Amino acid sequence: MSAPFDQQHDVPLLAPSKGPLRMRFLPPTWAGAKHFCFEVKVRAQGWWDQRWVAYVVDRGREDMGVQALVLVRSLDRQIAKLCIDRRGGVIRLDHPERGHDVLMDCEASGKVTSLSLDPQDSPLGSPAYMEFAIDNPLPDVLARTPRDLELG
Repeated sequence: MSAPFDQQHDVPLLAPSKGPLRMRFLPPTWAGAKHFCFEVKVRAQGWWDQRWVAYVVDRGREDMGVQALVLVRSLDRQIAKLCIDRRGGVIRLDHPERGHDVLMDCEASGKVTSLSLDPQDSPLGSPAYMEFAIDNPLPDVLARTPRDLELG
């Protein structure tokens, strides 16, 4: 069995627990990025499955700094839908100065029960967050990977 993500990559893993979570997605910092998440394939119990990994800041635990969040496809799509405004424009939730926090409620199992976007934009916060993401692009961090993960 492989080590947890944060032990393999020196990036803490945000594991949502029961209750509310307020988090901010960081913009992608790798060449050719079109989305704030990076697609990976995870091998679990003999099957390959798609996941999306993003850098986030947990607003309730900003002392943890930048963390990696692993999303299933349906949750990535739900968050992407939140980024489309009623006039058909795009809300840049990951903009460093005028982004939006994502609000999520979870059951004890980690299942998401509600998901919304803070309507008020705000700055990301500490410049150290963007510096970390720039110095550690997700594809580079994930390239040092176990055999049970493929970059997509």
